Amino acid sequence: MKPMLQRVTVTVTVLSLLTATTDAFGWGAIAHYLVAKQAGEEKGADYRNSTDKVEDYASLPDYVSSREVAWLIPIVLVTSKEFRWSHAVIDQGTVANVPILVYVPKKPAYADPDDGRWPGSVMAGICKKLDTTGMSPEKKWELLNTINGFRAHNAADTLVHFEYFDGATEARSPQERGDAWVIHHGLKEVWADFVLLRNASGGTITWNPNGSITPPTGMSITLKGNAMLMQLAQKAQRKNRNHDRIGGLFGDVEFQVQTVAKITEQITKKNNDDFVGFFSKTRWGTWKAGVKLVRSVYLYDEGTQTWNEVNTNEPSSLREESERLDDLASGLNSEKDHNHQNGLMNTFGKWDDPDVFGKYDDSVTKSKQWMFSKTEVFGS
Repeated sequence: MKPMLQRVTVTVTVLSLLTATTDAFGWGAIAHYLVAKQAGEEKGADYRNSTDKVEDYASLPDYVSSREVAWLIPIVLVTSKEFRWSHAVIDQGTVANVPILVYVPKKPAYADPDDGRWPGSVMAGICKKLDTTGMSPEKKWELLNTINGFRAHNAADTLVHFEYFDGATEARSPQERGDAWVIHHGLKEVWADFVLLRNASGGTITWNPNGSITPPTGMSITLKGNAMLMQLAQKAQRKNRNHDRIGGLFGDVEFQVQTVAKITEQITKKNNDDFVGFFSKTRWGTWKAGVKLVRSVYLYDEGTQTWNEVNTNEPSSLREESERLDDLASGLNSEKDHNHQNGLMNTFGKWDDPDVFGKYDDSVTKSKQWMFSKTEVFGS
């Protein structure tokens, strides 16, 4: 009989929960790269330069952590102010994850595309007013790619954030909120990246003997951006006084514009920490938070009536990480089927490749709709 995944909740310390909490955005870096690349290629030469490519800017809105600690006793995690700006979201407050001890952000509300909040659109408006006399073609592409890096990223994330990559909504129990936050949001994002990479590699990822990856020809995950243009857009955010939180204990606060040096520092740090050597290192922090500290996961073999604990030690390679995430996906899907057959429902969607491809296609379509052309921004 097919093994059914069952779970046993384990008690963890508040400190463990805090240190286990990792960033969860929407699509991962590979997805954003592929979405921006395909959208730019399909839109044509007025949208994507063959040398300085828009896909190298596609993770720019994730240049900072998505959340920050607002309170320690109890622990209250809120979306970070930079994340709210870079993703044009309004913080809707918090909801208890572990009752009394830990509160996590509710699903943030995305701004209407035309309310003057979306950073990429604001940047385009700024660039349209610039005196570009003597500006080099290379500088124009850098500015346009910064704009469209934000536009493609934000367009894609609106289609998956907290819907496909499930978040801690109020409708869920505290138990399911824990699952949502670190498994069906954080870990599922990493799994979906592997699914899309496998598809972009012709159906099979090219694994090296040490478990690292040889990516498709020309693919290199990196992070670029024009920090001065980003700062100007932040100044517009402060000037417009767009609120980015609902009322309450942690309600609206004045937006603090970052210095160009700080933005540059954070872009560089993000690139060095996450993207340098991207295809040779695991994302152990996300895995550790999702599986080891928050709960123990077991496979129950009804044939032998034995419990087999899933291996939660640090993956030794990307290949091992990918294989474990595929096993987790299979187990969670089996659990959902088993629960459904026995009248036990959960609110999470399945981890199926066709669903990833469908969301990806929709993301490309929306990104194409949102991107600006070089002619539209600079006139030539």
